[in-house]
Amino acid sequence: MPLDAREPDALLSCIGVGKNFAGFSALQDLDLEVAPLEIVGIIGPNGAGKTTLFNLIAGMFAPSSGRIAFDGRDITRMPTYRRTRMGIGRTFQLISPFSSMTVYENVHTAAQANGFRSHQAKTITEHALESLQLTPLSRQSAADINAVEGKRLEVARALATRPKLILLDEIFTGLNVDEVGELAQVVRQLRSDGLAVLIIEHNVRAIRAVADRVIAIDAGRQICSGSPESVFGNAQVMESYLGTRAAA
Repeated sequence: MPLDAREPDALLSCIGVGKNFAGFSALQDLDLEVAPLEIVGIIGPNGAGKTTLFNLIAGMFAPSSGRIAFDGRDITRMPTYRRTRMGIGRTFQLISPFSSMTVYENVHTAAQANGFRSHQAKTITEHALESLQLTPLSRQSAADINAVEGKRLEVARALATRPKLILLDEIFTGLNVDEVGELAQVVRQLRSDGLAVLIIEHNVRAIRAVADRVIAIDAGRQICSGSPESVFGNAQVMESYLGTRAAA
């Protein structure tokens, strides 16, 4: 699909994107679009290419083939910091806050690193902490918060860059049912606050709770896409990812 043939209202477009590592094809000819205010889930087994896709969108490395557009601009070769300043925020599966800093300082540092001046960074930090229900913990050391609070902090740090699109990498991993429900509300609130969300997730309950649309990939290729119900009912998805019992 040529760059100018993408949906006119797409915020993010990946067009025929592929990535090879020393002869291994991690992604192959993948097309993906995310509209403003849309929540799109990416599912697939380990090694399917999900994190590689996030790394390409965020600019950690360039695709071997294809192009990526964001907010009307070709960003295929754009460095990471410029993509962040354009409005692409990201969390990581392995949470690693600055343990020597407080919760507040972690978020404030993210805002400052994205070029916001002191007063503006303070306002952005306070809003991000409030949005993630972390204000009561703002003075607490990041080394002392629990796993759920750590996931919220990871999202708050991404919010501090003032994104239009936020990439969430398995933020529901390791949470119990109640915690999944609470964090799902946070993800839906991101949309209410004006963001689009692209989320990698293994937790079926979480994806069903938040995603407007789901894309399933395996071995670097897209299997299918559509509503959560249609994707989780797809025979190839059940075979490669869910298993028949999980889909029941």
